[in-house]
Amino acid sequence: MVGGIDLIGEQRDVIGVEHLDAIDTLMVLRDDGVYQIDPGILKAEPVAVPLDPLTPMHYVAQLPPGDRIGDASDAARLWLDGGAIAAAQLLGIAESTLELATQYALAREQFGRIIGGFQAIKHILADMFVRQEVARAAVYAAGATIDDPVVGDVARAVSAAKLVCGDAAMKNSRACIQVHGGMGYTWEVPAHYFLKRTWVLESVFGTGEEHEMRMAGKVAGGR
Repeated sequence: MVGGIDLIGEQRDVIGVEHLDAIDTLMVLRDDGVYQIDPGILKAEPVAVPLDPLTPMHYVAQLPPGDRIGDASDAARLWLDGGAIAAAQLLGIAESTLELATQYALAREQFGRIIGGFQAIKHILADMFVRQEVARAAVYAAGATIDDPVVGDVARAVSAAKLVCGDAAMKNSRACIQVHGGMGYTWEVPAHYFLKRTWVLESVFGTGEEHEMRMAGKVAGGR
């Protein structure tokens, strides 16, 4: 199993490594290239309560240099690939939270009626569906552009997908909790897992602010 850390354009005091106990090798993306590190030599501290409860996390104060297995162009390409994959996962969250909210709305009764029959709930679910489909189009566009760069700008397509899907996943996760009402804030309802995973995915392979700046540069440059 291969783990990964994105350090392109970032300087971190503490580095988080997911599933450290399960990975066989750790691949690190840096500005100047791709590096391979043996996870067994890392001095790491387990995180008692990780942000995403389903993802074991360790903190590493310092990473060794590792063995260079790719140059800067390889790192840049893998960074874009990772951004597209993260966007696809965010799309999955947007889809899953809509499905979870819809199932609950069709089962939960209030005032003698299924809550899915109330106009306010219908509007929330309709907005979730629209965000999901826009995110799907963005992910498909990024995948098609990566597969055949002739059709467009890969960096722009990936940034657009990461932004659109991050927004869809975040808003749909919150809307899912809202549809569940008071139950949505409890550990018994899995809605919080989607929200927390969204926070994690939005921070990898470029934050929203970073992709916004990249998109602004593309627009300003006429591309």
